[in-house]
Amino acid sequence: MFSFLHKKIIFIFLIYSLFIIGGCGGSGTTARVFNQITTERDEIECPEISIIKNLDSYSKKNRDGELSYIVRFNSVSWECFIEFSDQPSLLETALNEEAYSEDNFLITISMNLSFKISTGENITTESIESFPYLIVLVDEKDNIIVKKKLDYSFKNISVMDTFILEEDKINIRIPNIDIDEKNARLLIGFINR
Repeated sequence: MFSFLHKKIIFIFLIYSLFIIGGCGGSGTTARVFNQITTERDEIECPEISIIKNLDSYSKKNRDGELSYIVRFNSVSWECFIEFSDQPSLLETALNEEAYSEDNFLITISMNLSFKISTGENITTESIESFPYLIVLVDEKDNIIVKKKLDYSFKNISVMDTFILEEDKINIRIPNIDIDEKNARLLIGFINR
């Protein structure tokens, strides 16, 4: 039926096809792996973090004025690193030059937050709730370098008195500014409406 040569060609074609399909992978996966391999990234000293005075909790009341829930920070972890961006600046693009300058560096603060939510006794229905909070990076003179306002939504379950919610990793990227524990602070707090 099939000659040895014909079987060999089919076998090579199948192996080659599997190699191509496996090598391409998903575009997001391939791009992420390529970016991790080619990005220069060095860990640096992080600024200290503190909770803004009087913004350490968020409370929500129902229509009758009774407490629905209170949110507090449960845990905060962070790391800082500096990355070299191989994207040319507008000036470099206009002049058709490649330069390895400090303008190509970005500082990233990567944070993980978790929140502790305590519910009141008078919750009777499940509902989608949300609370706003902010992250601010300030310099030694309390000038704002970066400010991020965020909103976290969750499903309020009436049977739980206290539960913990984890926020996805939050990345704050800033141009190459000298930040460390001596000349910058990272502040977090809740925005009470």
